[in-house]
Amino acid sequence: MIIKRLELKNFRSYKEEEIEFPLGKILFEGDVGSGKSSILYAIEFALFGLGEMSGDMLMRVGEEETSVKLVFEINGKEYSVFRSLARKEKGIAQKEGWILYDGRRHFLSSTEMRKKILDILNFKESVKTKSSFIYRYAIFTPQEEMKEILRMRSEDRLQTLRKAFGIEDYKIAKENAKLILDEIKSKIRFLEGEIADLDKLMKEKEEKRKRLENIKSEIENLENKKNSVSQRLEEIKLEIEKLDKMYEEISKIEVQLPLLEKEVREKKNIILEKENENRILSKEIISIEKELEEGRKIEAISISEDELREKIFENIKNKEETIKKISEIRLIIKNFENLLEKGICPTCGRVVDPEEFKEKIILERKKEEEISKEYEKIKNEEKILNELRDKLIQYEKISKRLEELEKRLKENKEKIYSNEIKISETEKELKELEKNILEKRILVENNKELYAKIEEKNKEKTIFEKHLEEIISQISSLKGNLKTLEEILSEIEIQIDKKMRKKEEKEKLEEYVIWIQELFIPALDMIEKNVLLTINHEFNEIFQKYFYMLMEESDIRVRIDESFSPIVEQFGYEIGIDSLSGGEKTSLALAYRLALNLMVRKVCTSMKNNILILDEPTDGFSKDQIFKMREVLNNIDCSQIIIVSHEKELESFVDKIFYVEKIGNISHIREGP
Repeated sequence: MIIKRLELKNFRSYKEEEIEFPLGKILFEGDVGSGKSSILYAIEFALFGLGEMSGDMLMRVGEEETSVKLVFEINGKEYSVFRSLARKEKGIAQKEGWILYDGRRHFLSSTEMRKKILDILNFKESVKTKSSFIYRYAIFTPQEEMKEILRMRSEDRLQTLRKAFGIEDYKIAKENAKLILDEIKSKIRFLEGEIADLDKLMKEKEEKRKRLENIKSEIENLENKKNSVSQRLEEIKLEIEKLDKMYEEISKIEVQLPLLEKEVREKKNIILEKENENRILSKEIISIEKELEEGRKIEAISISEDELREKIFENIKNKEETIKKISEIRLIIKNFENLLEKGICPTCGRVVDPEEFKEKIILERKKEEEISKEYEKIKNEEKILNELRDKLIQYEKISKRLEELEKRLKENKEKIYSNEIKISETEKELKELEKNILEKRILVENNKELYAKIEEKNKEKTIFEKHLEEIISQISSLKGNLKTLEEILSEIEIQIDKKMRKKEEKEKLEEYVIWIQELFIPALDMIEKNVLLTINHEFNEIFQKYFYMLMEESDIRVRIDESFSPIVEQFGYEIGIDSLSGGEKTSLALAYRLALNLMVRKVCTSMKNNILILDEPTDGFSKDQIFKMREVLNNIDCSQIIIVSHEKELESFVDKIFYVEKIGNISHIREGP
C-alpha cells in the first residue's frame, strides 16, 4: 500500500489541509503538540473508522463536522476513501462514507467500509474488532503504544502475531475443531441415547415377525377351509337351484293342467263344430248341384251384350233420322200447301202454279209414305232388339247365378276339405295333448316329496352359510390383526432403520472424533509449529540485525523465543526489559517493529510494496543512535516510509520533509526541501 494524498477538514488541530505523499522516506517534523501524530491518526481513521479512538478526540473543538479523504494505491490500483463525523445530540457519530475505485463511488456504512478496506488490504481479520492488529503492529503504532507489544503476555503477543502473520487460521481451526469435536461428542452421546433400545427393538421385531408368520399360516388354513366350505355351499346352492327349477316346473304344470284340459275340451268342440259344418256344407252342395243342372238347360244367346248395345244404338239413331225426315217432308208439304193457298211466292213474288205444286205435294206425300214404312220397320226392329235385350239380361242373371253357385260349390268343397284337414290336425293335437297331460300328471305324482327335499337342502345351506360366515369373520379378524401387526412391524422397522442410520452416524462420528483428535488437530499443531518456527527463525534474524545496528557497541544481546517474546541478556544472564534504558527500550521496540513489518510484507499481498509509519521512533535515543537510524532506514527495502519526529537530525536521512507547526491553535503543514 502506498499513501498518495490526504485531505483533512476540522480534524483535531487542523482546519483544512491537503498533503501529497511522494514515494521514499518522508519526515513530518515539528514541535511536541504541533499536530504531527494527527496526520497518522487521520490515515488510520480514513481506513478503519473510529476503532478505539473517540469522536471527541478527532473532531476539532467547536466544529459540527469533520472529514478525512485518503487516496492510496495497492498493486498499481488507486482507491479513494472518505469518512466523516457529525456532532449530534447524543454525541459524535460516524456518517455514511464512500470508497472510489474502478471509476465508481460506493456509498457504505462505517462497518461496510471497514469490511471492504480489510478485503482491499487483504488483512484476514474480523470486521468486529475495533482496530486492525496488522495495521497497528506492522505498519503504524502510536508513540504511546510503541513499547506495549514488548510488555504483552506471551500468549496475547503470540495471538496478535498470528493475526499479523496471517496464521491465526491455524489456531482458529484448532479451536473450531475442538468446538466441532465437543459438538460431535455431544452428538455421539445423544445418538447413544437414541439407539439405546436398538437391541430391544430388534428382539421385538423378531417376535412380531414370528407372530406375523403364525397369523399368515392361520389365515392360509382358514382360507383353505373357507374354499372347501364355499365349494360345498356352491354345490348345495346348485342342488337347491335344480330342485327349485323342478319345483317351479311342477308348479307351472299344476297350473297348466286345468288349462290343458280346457284346451282338450276346446279341441273336441272344434272337431264337433267342423264335422257339423261339413254336414251342412254337403247338403248345400247337393242343392247347388241340382240348381246348376237346371240352369245349364237354358238356351244360350248368340249375340253379345256389346253387339246388342251397338245395334240398339244404331236403331235409335235410324229412328231419330226417320222421324226427322218425316218432319221435314211434312214441313215442305205444309209450305207447298200455304203457297198453293196464297198463290204467290213470298220470297220472289212469282205467281204459284197450282198444278205444279199439287204434283210436288203428291211427290212429297209419296216420300212420306215410303219413309213411314221404313219407320215402322225400324220400330219392329226396336221391339225385337228390346226383347233380345230382355232375354240377354235374363241370361246374364242366370249365368251370374250359375257362376256364384259354381263359386259357392267350390268354396264349400274347399271348406269341407279344409275342415277335414283341421279335424285331422286337431285330432292329432288332441292326442298329443292328452299324452302330455298324462305325462305331466305322472310327473306331478312322482314329485309330491319335492318341497320337503328343498326345505332339507335349505337347512343344510343355512348351516354351511353360518359356518362360512364364522370362517370369514375369523379371517377378517386375523387380517385386521395382521394389518395392525404389519403396521407395528413397519413402524418398528422404520425405527430400527432410523436407529441403524443413527448407529452408522454415531460410528462415523466416532471415526471423525478419532480423525480430529489423533490426526487433524496434531497436524494443525505441527503445521502451525513449523510455520511459526520458520517465521520465528527469520523474524529473530531481522530483529537481531536491526537491534545490533542501533546498539552496535552494546554488551546487550537479544533473541526471540518460541512465543516471539524478546529475550534480553547481559553478560550471559537474562534481564528484564524494564531494566533497560529508554534508548535501549526504544531500540528493542523499533527492531521488533521493523522485523514485524518485513515479515507482514511477506505474507500480505497488498503489502509487497509496503508502507512503514514510524511515530517518534527515536524517543530516548542518544545522538549516536539517532545517526545510526540512517543505516537502518537505508537498509529497509520499503517504497514509502513515513516518519513523525521532533528530531531535526533526521532531516538528512529522508527524501522529503514536511514541517508541522501550530499557529493560533491551528496546525499547518509546510513543505520542506
